[in-house]
Amino acid sequence: MKSLDSGNWQRTSPFAIVFFIRTSISQIRGIINLLAAFGVSLIFLRRMPRLDLVILADAVLIVATGVLRYWFFRFRIEADRLLIREGILRKTALELPYDRIQGINVERSLVDRVFDLVTVQLDTAGSDAIEARLPSVRAEVADRLRARLGAGRGVEPTGQTRAAHPLAADQGPLGSPATGTDAGRPDGTKSEVLLRLNAGDMIRIGLARIEIPAVAVIFLALWNEPRELPRRMAESFGVVPVLEWVEGVLAAVAQGLSQAAFVAGLLVAGLAAVVLITIIAAFLRYHDFTLWRGPAAYRSRAGLLSQREVAVQFPRIQRIVLLQTPLARCFRRYRLTLYPAADDVDELVVPLLDGATAESLRREVLGDESPGLTLLPANRAFVRVSPFHIRGLALKIAIAPALALPAILFFSGVLGRALAEVSVWILFWVLIGGLVALAHWWRIGYMHDDDGMSIRGGFFDRNVDAFLFRKVQYVTVKQSLLQRRRRLATLEIGLATETVSVPYIDRGLATRLRDYILYKVESSRRRWH
Repeated sequence: MKSLDSGNWQRTSPFAIVFFIRTSISQIRGIINLLAAFGVSLIFLRRMPRLDLVILADAVLIVATGVLRYWFFRFRIEADRLLIREGILRKTALELPYDRIQGINVERSLVDRVFDLVTVQLDTAGSDAIEARLPSVRAEVADRLRARLGAGRGVEPTGQTRAAHPLAADQGPLGSPATGTDAGRPDGTKSEVLLRLNAGDMIRIGLARIEIPAVAVIFLALWNEPRELPRRMAESFGVVPVLEWVEGVLAAVAQGLSQAAFVAGLLVAGLAAVVLITIIAAFLRYHDFTLWRGPAAYRSRAGLLSQREVAVQFPRIQRIVLLQTPLARCFRRYRLTLYPAADDVDELVVPLLDGATAESLRREVLGDESPGLTLLPANRAFVRVSPFHIRGLALKIAIAPALALPAILFFSGVLGRALAEVSVWILFWVLIGGLVALAHWWRIGYMHDDDGMSIRGGFFDRNVDAFLFRKVQYVTVKQSLLQRRRRLATLEIGLATETVSVPYIDRGLATRLRDYILYKVESSRRRWH
């Protein structure tokens, strides 16, 4: 590649072909799935004995598309803007003035890391997604774009003075050890290390994300039945002896054990495999996770084989979400997500942190606004909604399954002979709906101060959404038939990335909150993002 300031059209590194192949797979996934399903169906029906031909055709299509997309991709760095040209049949010309670029994220795949390259993602104002990507370019491209972006702004966009974070460690440049000065960055700014996760944290992350019941049920349900398709595929690839050897070992083990012991062994083996897979996935995605705070943005970097770097500017953060799964509750740990004010733009995820760190980050993000809020779901300051929410939710949960069996029997003409069974069926689903609604109501809560609100919810998981009133998009008050009878209402709050609600609160309170939130939106002089 030529000098970045030469103004000439440039290609990315040839290793960008891997990036274009990966994106081509995601874009034509529907076609690939259709071809794969068609091929598997033919094998199952003994109409096409070779699956490798189908796979080969898919692979040739994907690789050819990736090579052509790389060949027609060009970019040019000018004094005030970035130009990108791409497209095989449909040509696309993109011009990005630097003053429109809101954020620059960096990814490093395994190929990028081996050849010291990066993939740059550009987030622009007014866009709901990543506007542009520069795959497999030198790190100098990202550094110079960041320097120009910072030089054009000069100061922190919010104009707020942010004190040193109480969790800040030694200062250092992004992508280097957290020691010394930031001499490696072209703009001379410093970054504070707020959080770094170790190998033990990776194990906790993996365990916290396990969905054991669903996986175990699927594992046991699929173990004995679908034997034909694996055998057809084994015949196609010529690995029938391997399949027969595995079946022989399982049969020998089953003969030496009782049926209960054999099923228990399968269950334990399946759960152990699930645990191992989730822990490996945690290491691959979050290895060496580090969270920095720069002069105008939070930035994280993580990954074992491929590294991913995400940055979210302070004023772009619209909501904070704290999540705690049932297993994470055993570790007293949480998962925190910072959502920017745009859909399909990468959010910054902190996969594991304790409650004190979460509250410290909340205070840091919200600054001098909403000091009375909290992210911790166990806080007693949360106000529960009306208990009548249990009745409404129970009806929604139970009515469809409770009436399904009676409807089937009615149209079958045998309803009169099964009234006892139908009564038990209806009572069962009413009981289930009531218990689920009670547990859900117990989780719901809300709190607010003069500038923002926290909303608690969840069923198995516990989550808390916190946001500032001045960043709300719209507010509505809704009433169902049951709510009208009880003078209750649901307050629905629209944010740029999500719609949150507070159900079954007093209608007068909901109306006053709606009017006050709209007043804060209209009267605030601070920038929205």
